[in-house]
Parts: sequence; C-alpha cells; structure tokens
Amino acid sequence: MSATNKASRGQKKYNHTTGTKRFAQIRAAQKENGGSTPTRDAMFNVCYTKKDKSVTDTTKEVMVQLQEKQDLNEDVSKEKGMNDTFSEVMGKEKYGSVRMYGFGVCPSDVWENKSTKKGNQKKYIQTLEAELKELKSQVQANKQNYNANDTSIIPDMVGEMVNLKSVTADPETIAIGLVVNKDSSK
Repeated sequence: MSATNKASRGQKKYNHTTGTKRFAQIRAAQKENGGSTPTRDAMFNVCYTKKDKSVTDTTKEVMVQLQEKQDLNEDVSKEKGMNDTFSEVMGKEKYGSVRMYGFGVCPSDVWENKSTKKGNQKKYIQTLEAELKELKSQVQANKQNYNANDTSIIPDMVGEMVNLKSVTADPETIAIGLVVNKDSSK
C-alpha cells in the first residue's frame, strides 16, 4: 500500500497549498476581497502559491503560461467558459467535473446559460399555474354539479331505509336507519 501511495504522489505535478480549505471557501473569500467571482486562473494562483509567495517550478511554468495567454487575449481571458485560458493551458476538462471548483460541480452548473434556465423555469411555472387554474375551475364546476344533483336525490330518499357503511374498513354495514329529513343540520 505504501508503494502505491508513493507512486501516486510521485505522479502529482502541482501541490495544493491551501490546506483543508475547500475551493468554495477560497472562492468566497476571494469574492469578498475582490468584489467579483475569481476566474479559474486566479483560483489556480491562489491555491498553488504558498504563504511566502513561493511556488514550485512546474506551477510557475503554468502561471507564466496563463499570464501570457491573458496578455495576448484580453477579451478571451475575461470569458468564463469551457474554452477559457485555463483550459487552453491545462487541457480539456474530464467529463462531469470542473477543475478549481471542487467536488460535485459539473460543467452545466458553471457554464450553462442562466437566463435560458430562468426562462425555461418561468415557462414551466406559467404552464403549472394555467393547469392549476383549469383544475380549480373543474373542481368548482363539479361542486356546483354535485350540489345541484344532491337536492334532487335526497327528497326521493325521505322515508326510506338506509344502510350506513364504513369507509375505512371493508364495506360492512355499521348502522341501519330511516331518512327523516333532507336537511343535514337537523
């Protein structure tokens, strides 16, 4: 087991220097300090630079490449998409994950067009509200229909014998009675 761990550790190119802090915590702290959400380039600089501002050689190479790409393409560096400067330098993302965002974050969480998502949600809510309105009108119509039919049935039953059945258990007769009046309040 120790040999496997040593081999895995030997393949690691960059050393994370923020300890047990999660990317979300670091991102929130950077947002508080800077006012805007940091790019993946900025997150890489923060997460792989030691407190004394020193970096390893491989990390420094990546930071230099990121800075060069940003200097060449000012417009592209501000773009926070799948093809930002970070992905140009570090390579494509693995399926279902986004580097510098932590566990559980997938590409659609970060780069999906939020206005489209909101628009789809609004349309869905509108259809649900229309359905609800239609169902309420159907219930109201059924109530009126029931009340209209209710008065015509009861007069026929006055003076008749009725069996009261249980609704919770098997349909068994609980009581036998005689309908005396159609008014339920008496």
